[in-house]
Amino acid sequence: MVEGVNQAATGAEQVHWRLEDLYAGVDDPRLAEDMRWADSAATRFAEAYRSGLGGLDAAQLAAAVGQLEAIRQRMARVGTFRYLSYVTHADQPAYGAALQAYEEAATAIQNQLIFFDIAWNAVEENRAESLLADPALAHWAHLLRNWRRYRDHLRSESEEQILSEKRVTGRALWERLFDETLTEMRFPLRGKQMTEQEVLTLLSDPDRELR
Repeated sequence: MVEGVNQAATGAEQVHWRLEDLYAGVDDPRLAEDMRWADSAATRFAEAYRSGLGGLDAAQLAAAVGQLEAIRQRMARVGTFRYLSYVTHADQPAYGAALQAYEEAATAIQNQLIFFDIAWNAVEENRAESLLADPALAHWAHLLRNWRRYRDHLRSESEEQILSEKRVTGRALWERLFDETLTEMRFPLRGKQMTEQEVLTLLSDPDRELR
């Protein structure tokens, strides 16, 4: 019988995410700069394409999707950093507040871009297929076809924006509360107080009796 929790060393005990590959730290000014850039770029994007998407040729549509990807990638970079910083410091309120601020800002930016998904799905089927068959759109064709798979489930722009905003103060907050609660919990196991992750790790321990 195993008397205590003697985990076999895996060599990964001190492995941590190198978040500095994304940003220097939680106060890195580039975090705010990137979000400001994304906000400005989204505004310019909406001004350029809101009223004329249906008249774009394949090359112009490819350029538009490229711009959209650049905006979303910049936000995703910030979001990834904020989320990973939060989950490794979920017991520190400042990290949760920073993640919340990011989600609110990202939602506001994304709401400027929702029109594009709706407008693309409103393009008549024959016209869409003609565009997608053009070599100029080859890089984006798979993505654009996938977007059209969900057209029957899209609502109006204003309704989609409301749903996006509700997620920030609804589901996202419940998910964060769940994470924070589990982070704070400790489970007694053979004389040790262990975190949830430490307990779950034991499920794959080479010691059968410990598992």
